Amino acid sequence: MVKRLIIFCATCLIGCFIATVLFVSSPSKRISSKSYKDQKLDEKKNPEKKWMEFDNFLDGTFRANSFYPRWVSGEEYVYKTNAGAINRVNISSGVDEEIFGSDAWANNPSGPFAWSLSPDQLYITISYNQIDGYAHYVRTFSCDIYEVSTGNKVGHDIPTQGIQKLQWSTSGHDLSYVYGFNVYIYKNTFNDNIQVTSDGDEQLVFNGISDWLFSVEITDDDSLMWWSPDSRYM
Repeated sequence: MVKRLIIFCATCLIGCFIATVLFVSSPSKRISSKSYKDQKLDEKKNPEKKWMEFDNFLDGTFRANSFYPRWVSGEEYVYKTNAGAINRVNISSGVDEEIFGSDAWANNPSGPFAWSLSPDQLYITISYNQIDGYAHYVRTFSCDIYEVSTGNKVGHDIPTQGIQKLQWSTSGHDLSYVYGFNVYIYKNTFNDNIQVTSDGDEQLVFNGISDWLFSVEITDDDSLMWWSPDSRYM
């Protein structure tokens, strides 16, 4: 009796499964067929119309065009062009001018991934050679500093690799950065490199950068460095 009941239940389940598959698959086939017919009919009516194929998406023919402006004054913002140049736009006059050429970005063989303009718009940092770790707070990178007016690279004492965080002051062009879980300040037009903390430890003390808990639950940022508005304190 039990054996018959098991066979009966199994048969019912299989029947339900087959019915579900047929119900789900059949309408989609009809819809797919209808869509194909509609496309062919539309192609006849509008021969000049261009259709997008899925391969066009895969090979990058069609892709989202992202735009990330950064305000630098009450009526000006800067942005990076697709070529890698930095442009400044005045929303009052409508003038869009290039302030930093694309060579530093385009000719960097180590994979540039971020840039940042100083508040006084005199210098720009380009970060590259990013090395991921098990979490964002152990991610490291390298950076170069350029003078905007000349496009020349500025010599500096920042480590050539292993930087964990880089941040401009709120005015002028002083820099703070994290290296080896310790905070440093680069002042006076990159002449004074000052170590602020010395107790950084990958397992215990994260100076200047947040761990997962602080970043997600408290600060909503991976930086724990805050400059005062006049850049005199941090």
